[in-house]
Amino acid sequence: MKLLVLVLVAALLPVAASAERISEKREDATHEITGRVVAVKKDWGGEYTTFVVKVRIETIKKGDGFKPGDVMEVSCFKRNRRIFLTPGASGHGDPPKKGARIRAFVNRSPRKTEGVYPDWFDVLEDKKDAP
Repeated sequence: MKLLVLVLVAALLPVAASAERISEKREDATHEITGRVVAVKKDWGGEYTTFVVKVRIETIKKGDGFKPGDVMEVSCFKRNRRIFLTPGASGHGDPPKKGARIRAFVNRSPRKTEGVYPDWFDVLEDKKDAP
């Protein structure tokens, strides 16, 4: 009986370890910027698709290490499919489209810059040209 319990616990540990990721608050982001999306790179990896969104910075409301005109590479991901009884992070929403002006909330670490989970950007209206 003890062996059966141990086998069941061992089988369920990976499932418990891969549950939905905790949502992050935009106000806790290390960086808040506005800018234009200049490229979106997509990498399909089986259960998840990862994206690297390149944003040319227009303004920086919060954070350091960048200046207007720099390109920030922001990572995000999306789950491709749901496998029955396989919990896991759903991922971010769809990435912004190339050419879109966005306000982005991101967390920067020594390893990468990732969009706040799960909702990391707002699409902005294009600036109107002065008459």
